[in-house]
Parts: sequence; C-alpha cells; structure tokens
Amino acid sequence: MSNGNIDKLVALLKTEEEEEEIRNIVLAEKKPIIAEEVAKKTSGRFKSLRYTTHTLRTLDSLTRKGVLGKFKRDRFYYFTTPKEAVMQALKKRSETPEECSPNEIAKETGMLLYVVLDVIAELLP
Repeated sequence: MSNGNIDKLVALLKTEEEEEEIRNIVLAEKKPIIAEEVAKKTSGRFKSLRYTTHTLRTLDSLTRKGVLGKFKRDRFYYFTTPKEAVMQALKKRSETPEECSPNEIAKETGMLLYVVLDVIAELLP
C-alpha cells in the first residue's frame, strides 16, 4: 500500500471516529441540540471538533447519511434523531404522517427521501 493510500485510510478512520463522537453526543442529549452546543461537549480528542464550523460539517454529513436529522427553528438548525426531525417538520407544516409531503420534508430536514419515508412509515398507525 502506498503512502498516499495509507494517508487516505487514516483520514477516513479519523472521520468515522469524529462522526461517532458527534453522533453519541447528539443521541445522548435526549433533546435537539445546536452545533455550537455539540462542539462544546466534544471530548477534545479531535481538535477540529472544537470549532463549530467543523462540527456543523460533521453533523450535516451524518444528516445526509440518515444517521441524524435536523430541523430549523428561528435562526438555528437543531440536530436530533431522524424521527424527531420528521415529527418537527410535520408539526411545522401542520401535516400528519398519513397526509404529508415527504419530498418537502426531506428538503427541510436535509435527510434523504428514503430515510424520511422510513420514518413516516414508522409513524403510521
């Protein structure tokens, strides 16, 4: 394996470890949390996560992967479970799981459509 490939592998592992730390913080919180609060709760193991911008990029990556969900309230994005994010979007849109706009919810939450559809299916009676 060349040095370039080793460097890429090390970077990938670091990214996965950073994502795991961020995911654990959000899920342990038991309530939606903003990126700045997540950055303050990091262990210090990854210096880059002390910066809100890097933490926000990591949170957005986890959202795109369907691991987390997000919703906007006032001027902040709150990160939480995908289920909570969909429920917040439904509430904001005055919709129910039976009659809603999954494509719009996916856009608003930053989540993939299939993740939104899975959550909606879970919410149906």
